[in-house]
Amino acid sequence: MGNLNFKPVIRKFHEKDFTPIEKFDEDFKLVLKECKKIGWIYVAMVNEIIGYIAIIKGQESAYFDDDIMNWAEIRELHVKPHFQNQGVGTLLTKFAIKEAYNKGFSRIYVSTDDFNKPARQVYKKCGFKEFNRIVRYKYELH
Repeated sequence: MGNLNFKPVIRKFHEKDFTPIEKFDEDFKLVLKECKKIGWIYVAMVNEIIGYIAIIKGQESAYFDDDIMNWAEIRELHVKPHFQNQGVGTLLTKFAIKEAYNKGFSRIYVSTDDFNKPARQVYKKCGFKEFNRIVRYKYELH
């Protein structure tokens, strides 16, 4: 992972701060809808949004981790392709960890596919430890 040759500003995303001209992909729109209710989005900016991280508050005990009631989850981490491999994802993830800590959460979780090596490297670099694996089954209908 490269070092940043620029200094992005990270701040909480407020929809009103952005003009309708700025376009967001459909994934971002879905994440934004969810985070309006139970979470926060932070953006990295260098004259434009170059990446974002979405954090949600766990709504019940973590069924996958006994007796954890006060937890957060990184729902989405996205960095524009031109800015990938320059440390933006790491910067956003470390910021999210700090924010979760400051908000009093006892744990923060993140899930990713096992084949998403870049994301897994970011999470490991930021101190996340693999906790469990989910097995996905498939049944061919046609």
